[in-house]
Amino acid sequence: MLAVGRILFIYLFGYLFIKWIWIPKPFALADFFIVLITHPLEFLAASLALFLGVLLTGGLIKDFIHKLRGAQKKHILLKIIEMVFLIVVFTILFRFGWEQALVFFSLSIVYGTISLES
Repeated sequence: MLAVGRILFIYLFGYLFIKWIWIPKPFALADFFIVLITHPLEFLAASLALFLGVLLTGGLIKDFIHKLRGAQKKHILLKIIEMVFLIVVFTILFRFGWEQALVFFSLSIVYGTISLES
């Protein structure tokens, strides 16, 4: 039950990050920064959503890697199912905004692998 809640919050935080960070088409760095400066509340909320989403996703990835090292078949199957749902969530997020979802996914993988102890 806890894993379902984590997956739902990851989706929620990813969706909010995608909706609150606007990326102009065609991309112009100056326009991107102007929007961030003129809408500071949306930028702060999107940053908080990104931060919390990366923490949750990175923790899920870290747990998955730990379970793979332990090689307990019962727990590995549950973690594989969680990873499948996580991939489904990221596939849905890529459809909403692939640039933001790529940043969200990349930072999550980096955080999850860096947070491993050994």
